[in-house]
Amino acid sequence: MTAEDTPSPGLDGARAAADADPSDPDLQIRLAVELVEVGDPDASAVIARATELAPEDPAILTRAAILSFDNGELDAAKQLVHRAYEHAPEGFGGIDWLTFVLGRVLCRRALRPSAPSARGGCSSRRSRATSTTVRSPL
Repeated sequence: MTAEDTPSPGLDGARAAADADPSDPDLQIRLAVELVEVGDPDASAVIARATELAPEDPAILTRAAILSFDNGELDAAKQLVHRAYEHAPEGFGGIDWLTFVLGRVLCRRALRPSAPSARGGCSSRRSRATSTTVRSPL
């Protein structure tokens, strides 16, 4: 059984794991995924915590950008994408993913006057960090 075949621990499991090792940015990202999914207002703080723990890790920054985007925080998503680009080494597999996220952010911003919601309008593909429709190579 691979990691992708393993079911998500859900919000309670993600919260317990993040609380058990609060210095692990990957666990913070996993918790943020669950919080964004249920619309919990604590998602923003958890995303920020993950990026504080790994401020130069392009994989963490990319996932945080996706989660910020999914959480409707376009400015934060754009800033995180730019930070990820700054720290991405040559050949970083997430560059295409970063470009996709930045394109979505800019599209949503362009649609903002006619569509107050940050969701919908730019693409039918999902951008959730754990989506099986569009999956980050990270």
